[in-house]
Amino acid sequence: AAAAGVAGTAVVVAAEVEMREAEERDFEGLVELFEAHECLCVLGKEEGDSQLERIGRSYVEGVKQGEFSSWEACRRIYASKGSKLWVLERHGQVVGSVGALCPPAGSEDEERQRMRGGVESIELVRMYVHASCRRVGLGARLVRTLVDHACTLGARNVMLTTPCVNKGGIDFYQRQGFDTNEVF
Repeated sequence: AAAAGVAGTAVVVAAEVEMREAEERDFEGLVELFEAHECLCVLGKEEGDSQLERIGRSYVEGVKQGEFSSWEACRRIYASKGSKLWVLERHGQVVGSVGALCPPAGSEDEERQRMRGGVESIELVRMYVHASCRRVGLGARLVRTLVDHACTLGARNVMLTTPCVNKGGIDFYQRQGFDTNEVF
């Protein structure tokens, strides 16, 4: 059954949103989604907290100079075995994303996990849903896809990091079954 929600005057139907692995053609949309929905920037604007917004902008600029400097740079981040980046696409627009990061090949974490017989943990990153497409189950769909992927790899944990000021995000992740281990 498709979930529907109101976004402005348009109705977003979850069934009309395609989920797939990110491709080069998605890169510009991924960057735009990230810039528009990075939680510290959004919360800073909503709360009138210029310091929070400044921290968020600094973070965004750093990511745009690294991981999101080009499609090739982005692709390299998700090149290690088990790592993936998915997008949600609606009418040709990227409206959501989530990434799964496994330790890079040759790293101490990768070696330790290999010796223990497989992937111990996966990190959930780049989790964004366009504001016009929220509250119709797309975030849960992204998390489910990542968790299912982690299970196929034999991972015992999925970890993520989000700032403690992101109360809406923390509530969402807790509804998805995540526990809070540390606060920053």
